[in-house]
Amino acid sequence: MSRRKAVEILWVYALASVMYGVFAVFLLFPMHPISPTGWGIWFAAAVPVTLIGESVGSVLFNNRTGQVLGPDTDGVSMTRVAYGIVVAIVLMLAILLVASEFDLLADASWDRHFSRNW
Repeated sequence: MSRRKAVEILWVYALASVMYGVFAVFLLFPMHPISPTGWGIWFAAAVPVTLIGESVGSVLFNNRTGQVLGPDTDGVSMTRVAYGIVVAIVLMLAILLVASEFDLLADASWDRHFSRNW
């Protein structure tokens, strides 16, 4: 890989990290990192976390259950909507569990009560 291509990939990654990181700040406000190290981790992890989330959603909705619940029609499948709500609730509970465990492991670069308002 040429140096120019590597620099281009880094710029795209940096831009995507800023975009997804800012979006995450809006979603989780008022909870956020409180140090330069915390912000660095926040923006560096933004793209991988987003890709993981998209992959999990794709797996959950493109599996056999998701396909059966949403046949190819022009209408809205209320069963698929209900399935999506249940999946979203389960994922939110898993995220809250991870966030509460994060409170126990956090160091001085993060708000130690990251999940207290959830």
